[in-house]
Amino acid sequence: MEPASTHLSAELAVAPAGRVRDALEWVGSMLGDFFQPEPPATIDLVISRRDTGAVIMRHTIENTIEADFALEAANRDLDRMTIADFVAAWRPQAAASKSEATDPEPTNPEASTQ
Repeated sequence: MEPASTHLSAELAVAPAGRVRDALEWVGSMLGDFFQPEPPATIDLVISRRDTGAVIMRHTIENTIEADFALEAANRDLDRMTIADFVAAWRPQAAASKSEATDPEPTNPEASTQ
């Protein structure tokens, strides 16, 4: 059993800003921090392929403490699960938020010849 961490990695990244957040930041800059403090940054837990860097799933987390726990849990699961088990366990969570998906399975040219 090859662990998923052989082919996949987990990291935290600042979530891309949306139109509403952009507007809030613009209003905040016009009114000043007293009237409109900067909205807190959201963080994404990003699972990607090690060989290509392609994003397998992205799970948005609103709280930095929860993000740290999610990263620890993802790395623990990557080390103890196969790719199929990891994707089955984590994809439903990512589907609830905005997710980007590509094929998580690495291509293995030797597998097709056997």
